Amino acid sequence: MYERIKNHAPLWKLYAESTGIDSTRIAETVRKEYEEEQTKARALRKIPHLRKLPEYWAPYSHGRYKPEYEVDTGLSPERLEEITAGLVRVPDAFMFIRRS
Repeated sequence: MYERIKNHAPLWKLYAESTGIDSTRIAETVRKEYEEEQTKARALRKIPHLRKLPEYWAPYSHGRYKPEYEVDTGLSPERLEEITAGLVRVPDAFMFIRRS
């Protein structure tokens, strides 16, 4: 099964073929942009700080923890811990697929 997946053509290529789009030109453009950005990133000596959030964040406000936002949920810290543990616990019968 892994061999079939490995040898399967990428979905973007299959879609391009089925719609008649020349994917070679698009792929080269994307690859060129990616490599240019990688070259710029390698030249940086200091990681830039994001001074201003992009406009799409405008509808959101705050974001940092503020004690005044605390609300009494009526649950004890122990009960919250129990609920959280149940959400992140993997069932004993769950089988992970091994890669070989």
